[in-house]
Amino acid sequence: MRSMGLKQVRHLYNSTNQVWPLDPWHQNRKRTIHTAVASHIETLPREARILNIGSADEVYSDRSISIVNLDIAEKKLQGQDIPVCASGELLPFRDEAFDLCICVGSTINYCDAHKVIREISRILFPGGNCFIEFNSSASGEYLCIDGYGAHVNLKKIEYKYDESEIIKLFSPKYIRSLLHTENMSVVSTIYIHVISSIVQRIFGNWAISGKFSVLDKLFRNRAIASRLAANVLMFCKKEAFN
Repeated sequence: MRSMGLKQVRHLYNSTNQVWPLDPWHQNRKRTIHTAVASHIETLPREARILNIGSADEVYSDRSISIVNLDIAEKKLQGQDIPVCASGELLPFRDEAFDLCICVGSTINYCDAHKVIREISRILFPGGNCFIEFNSSASGEYLCIDGYGAHVNLKKIEYKYDESEIIKLFSPKYIRSLLHTENMSVVSTIYIHVISSIVQRIFGNWAISGKFSVLDKLFRNRAIASRLAANVLMFCKKEAFN
């Protein structure tokens, strides 16, 4: 089993109008990510330099703040103020060009995670921040299944556009190790779909499991969250060199 190549990912997202499925599971995840990212952007000065990798048509702020929107699917960039069609594995920007980088919506799960994190570190100014969100191999939906919690694991996901996708799942420990290697540290973490991931393991239905998302907030700050969360949102900082 092979993960999707960049050409396949480009075709997939260019051929659909709906990036996020409308079921409760994915809409809850989208809201959680959007709230965290938008809230941070509101604290930044207008001159802040922001890059959104895998942006699609997402808009995080209505302030007059410049956000460079990068996506491999050019059709998803239509209407964006500053569109750039490129891959997150090879960013067409100079070193230390941005103060904040956003890489969410499981963009990194379609890529070589180390290449993307290395590029993010390169283009971030020392002291700059990034949001990285990914599908976790340690999700409760994979309990007792081969590859649960593995650093990297390939999974066939069947929830978008009536087509299946083969993506890479990463463990939180693995992503943290890559960040450390590239001189970045994790400031805070939000675990998404903790209890609801177990429901998904039982029923295998996004609509049903998504309804249990209201319970996830009760467990996000507990140790069990890192071993059950289906998705992980990390807020990171690039360390300044001494």
